[in-house]
Amino acid sequence: MKRKIILGVLIILLGMAMFTSMGIYGVARAKPDMKVIVSTEKSVYLEGEDVIIFVIVRNVSDKKVIHTFTSSFMADYMIDGQYQWSSDKLFAQAFVDINLIENGTYTWMFVHKSKDYYLSPGKHKITGKVVGVGEDSCMIEVVSR
Repeated sequence: MKRKIILGVLIILLGMAMFTSMGIYGVARAKPDMKVIVSTEKSVYLEGEDVIIFVIVRNVSDKKVIHTFTSSFMADYMIDGQYQWSSDKLFAQAFVDINLIENGTYTWMFVHKSKDYYLSPGKHKITGKVVGVGEDSCMIEVVSR
């Protein structure tokens, strides 16, 4: 009897882990009236300077929208398709809702440090993502000191 209970619990946990990793909950609740916007504090940075990145989700409708995330991994950014902020992070498995009022926004702010991924002088593409909603990109330029 005890083995059956343990086995049943393991099966349930495995099923939850599969659904969570596939993003079914977040995708099911994603709304087509939500838009992702990525911007930076400025368009030109000095070499070695911290880059302030904003990943914003906007409710583009005139109704309240609720979006459910299946973990604390809600937003992310990538630079030049080479560096991804979340690649070396762990995230708690927990359901998190964000409630967006009519035409409202929710913003995540990231501070990209040169020690994490060096940005050489030139143009760089920053792509931001909100899990289960979408992504957007913007360009910055890094100039020599």
